[in-house]
Amino acid sequence: MSARGFVMTEVLVSLLLLGLAVAGMLGLALGGFAATAEARRAQQAGMLAADLAGRIRALPGVDWTALPEPASCAGGCSPDALAALELSEWRDRLEQQLPGAAGSLAVLPTGVLALELEWTATGGEQRALRLGLAPGAP
Repeated sequence: MSARGFVMTEVLVSLLLLGLAVAGMLGLALGGFAATAEARRAQQAGMLAADLAGRIRALPGVDWTALPEPASCAGGCSPDALAALELSEWRDRLEQQLPGAAGSLAVLPTGVLALELEWTATGGEQRALRLGLAPGAP
């Protein structure tokens, strides 16, 4: 084999190894971006849950699972009507910040209000955040 052919073989092998290294780094970077996006969604879900918890604590004595349809409260609202507006605004924020997400409230046998947020992760799997809220508790 001539020296010229040997150098060409070395260059081709070096390019192949460089290509494999770059492809590996790109794969790691894409995985990191996906993990960052999922962490951001989980953070948003936590912030939305905390927001709703604050709204619930601000209106003690309201049955958040049996609210009337939201309506304008130009002349003043009952606590139930105000809670319906608050929940409607919160659901709008949920849809804006976590598209395709769903939130539900249920009363547990212990009297605790259970909040469940569900959203779809980057890979398509379902994620959920469950939180127990004691209405009227500080």
